[in-house]
Amino acid sequence: MALSLRAVAGLTVEQIAAAYLVPSRTMTQRLTRARAQLREAVARFVMPSQQDLPERVAAVLDICHLVFTEGYTRTSGTALVDVELAEEAIRLTREVHRAARPRRGGGCVGVDAAHLRPVARSH
Repeated sequence: MALSLRAVAGLTVEQIAAAYLVPSRTMTQRLTRARAQLREAVARFVMPSQQDLPERVAAVLDICHLVFTEGYTRTSGTALVDVELAEEAIRLTREVHRAARPRRGGGCVGVDAAHLRPVARSH
């Protein structure tokens, strides 16, 4: 997941390290090992089977949640909240839910509620 946060979501090593509660140096080492493993395995990105799809969708939603968390409680910068990042995570979560049509709800609702709470307090 950490490599996805770096390569796909564009989070910095420091942001990812904060999400995993480890030092930046440790996360750099983990990311380096993950890249090497993908190279050695000659990994290819293919559409998962129907059987593997729920697990893969859950992993994508976990990544969206971590991106939202970084936006909602920034680990760096002058502002406490990175509204653009939080909103992008919400948008992606909604898109995944629409595309996957999950049978159980929840993922978006919790993220939406956490994001909208400060907005409601400020009005």
